[in-house]
Amino acid sequence: MNIARDQRYEIFGGIYTGSEKVPDLALDIKNNMGVGKVKFVVEVGFLETYEELVQDAKLWFGGNETVLLVMLVKLEEDPCYWCSIRDLTEREFAELEFPPRNEIEDQPFTISGPYGPAEYKGFKWVGKIAGIFEFWTLDPDTRLASRIMTGMVSKPLTNVIIQAYPCRISLIWEKIPEAILGLANCLMSVMNMTVKSTSTGAISSQA
Repeated sequence: MNIARDQRYEIFGGIYTGSEKVPDLALDIKNNMGVGKVKFVVEVGFLETYEELVQDAKLWFGGNETVLLVMLVKLEEDPCYWCSIRDLTEREFAELEFPPRNEIEDQPFTISGPYGPAEYKGFKWVGKIAGIFEFWTLDPDTRLASRIMTGMVSKPLTNVIIQAYPCRISLIWEKIPEAILGLANCLMSVMNMTVKSTSTGAISSQA
């Protein structure tokens, strides 16, 4: 089993021939011949719209025969981020005494509530974070991408690493990949048992 992050895939056929995709997370599992096949994919959207995420799921199922499960995560920020120091003069910025970029850590940030916003040196850098996640699979009858589970993103900002620099912010959930893979493994196990009990075996993990 191989967990791939930010890896480019060019494994699509049919109407998606020539397409390429870089998922946020992918799980490759070796088949009986020792060849790794993509079975589980995570697509996270922040600037990307929900509709664009759904198209991602359709791409994975419509252009690839080995994918069993796709997780879509749509995050929203309220209010949307705006660089708080954009209009400061050089002198005003210098007076704030921002440390070098590689020395900024999560400790100096103040989190107002479990989901934000996050403030640093009196400026708001991250709004309140909320979102939804969905699991999609391939309907064995229609052969179309189908949503099978929906939930709310509820990982408090107090459990994340905040990587920050003036006018640039990124959030990294430390344990999200492990939690996602645990749930995905459970879902794929159920799906595999269902597939093995059918006569078609259309989405068998041995593909």
